[in-house]
Amino acid sequence: MENRPRMSRFWTCSISTCSNAAAIDIGGCEHCTKNYCTEHAAHHGCSEAPLDDAAWKGAQVRELQSLRAKINDEALMKRASGLNQGMPCRLDETDFLGESRMGGMHIHLRLIFADHSAWLVRVLRQNYTSFDDGLSNDIFLSECATLKWLETIDYPAPRLYDYGLRNDPSNSVGVAFMLISEIPGNPLNQLDTSEAQLSKVYSQLADLHIRLSKHSFDRIGSLTLDANGNISIGPITGDRTGTLSYLGPFANGREYYSAWSREYMRLIVDGQMFSQYPVNAYLIFKHLEQLALDGKCNQFEAELDDGPFYLKHTDDKGDHIFVDDDYNITGIIDWSFARTVPMYEAFGPSLVTARMGDIFRGTTGLSEQDGYLSEALKAKRSRLARFAQSSDTARRFIFGLGMGMSMSGVEALGLFNGILAALGEEPIADWQKWRENAISRCANDDKAASTIRSLIQKEL
Repeated sequence: MENRPRMSRFWTCSISTCSNAAAIDIGGCEHCTKNYCTEHAAHHGCSEAPLDDAAWKGAQVRELQSLRAKINDEALMKRASGLNQGMPCRLDETDFLGESRMGGMHIHLRLIFADHSAWLVRVLRQNYTSFDDGLSNDIFLSECATLKWLETIDYPAPRLYDYGLRNDPSNSVGVAFMLISEIPGNPLNQLDTSEAQLSKVYSQLADLHIRLSKHSFDRIGSLTLDANGNISIGPITGDRTGTLSYLGPFANGREYYSAWSREYMRLIVDGQMFSQYPVNAYLIFKHLEQLALDGKCNQFEAELDDGPFYLKHTDDKGDHIFVDDDYNITGIIDWSFARTVPMYEAFGPSLVTARMGDIFRGTTGLSEQDGYLSEALKAKRSRLARFAQSSDTARRFIFGLGMGMSMSGVEALGLFNGILAALGEEPIADWQKWRENAISRCANDDKAASTIRSLIQKEL
């Protein structure tokens, strides 16, 4: 990954005479497939009603047809065959557009070899919500590096055979792609599982956590590949919510979480996030920044903030775990946005065991499935058990307010209260009084005070 300057914004408003930032959370229009600032999002001419099912499906098919037309099938099959002892292969025509294995950022085509074995072609989607080529390629390259690293520790993940980047003259395939092994089985979250079956899966997941815990890193960031194909730690390249660009790398957790908070403050000031209640949002993240600088995100030994650090799957919502008919884990997929983080985040409560409704309501406490995983780690006498059964501060920090979704001011305040409660602080009952006090605390910070005055004017 080359050294890139921090992106100032993801998109600018699509109105030609407007130079404002497009709003990440509320600015996308699925009718005209463009991005708008807060002002023009509701007043650019398209209906505010969502697409009906038929229109939504039609738009998706058109997107995939456009992407599919860019793929050079012959070049793709030639590369795959050359990497598999010259064995002939063909693309599975029963899913020509890759819809059956489509996610938010990728489609997957299936390559079938003459011996009936199969590989997948993981192709980066291209639509109006896509990042620019630089960030898209860095995210893609980071996932390639992560898969290569996981192979070195014999972790059950797709094996990477080849890749190409977007708009790279040396990439004859024509799109950003990976050639990867096909993981058999079904996604865990699509199955109707019993308590016994879940316990079996979490026992295996505990083993995988233990395996990851035996391999550490000295910085917080994303894995990447240098020009010689060597794996190293670079800046964090984006996140699963589509709200962060480049951050770090970092030497400790305090820098990491405080920089995360400051980045959201920057997005708020630029009108990219929380534009309907920017003052409250700015004050919330200003408070979170101070909590991070004070080391409050770490509720264990202070030295854990300084490393070592461990690889974390940041999109682990259950569809990343594939299991067979007997609930044996066959592989862990979808490693986009993986990063190295402090131990208490890497092995603490995460999405796969979360009750997301509780997080968005600000309801504290761990879930029943959090308990399954912590008990599995206890049964294996693992030192990781204490992290799995701890407060879910990092989960609420990263996957609550950091989701990049459109949410009401009331929802945002509820999420903030949940973080405070997870940190052992008193929830806020009188928000107006808290807001006034928070503004007063910023009075001696000239930059923050000036920013708040500007945001107050925007709310008027």
